[in-house]
Amino acid sequence: MSEAQERELKRLSAAISRLFKCRGYFGVDFVLCEEDGKAYAVDVNPRATTSIACVASVLNFEIAALILLAANNELPAEEELQVSGRCSVRF
Repeated sequence: MSEAQERELKRLSAAISRLFKCRGYFGVDFVLCEEDGKAYAVDVNPRATTSIACVASVLNFEIAALILLAANNELPAEEELQVSGRCSVRF
């Protein structure tokens, strides 16, 4: 995934969060179109899903702590969040 696509997914996720007034942990599933590279949101899950295991394994913050912070509108700045490594789930 390119940096531009990653920025677009973040932008879309933030817009979806505002639209549905999501707070705390929620997930957005996207499909990336191979032809034009556009992202399409196909599902919003306002609860923890299987992906939480992957997120927890690559994020430098404890998920439970982030959920509690989000409930009080006290999330760390985006630049404080670091992702290292990769994770995938296969069904």
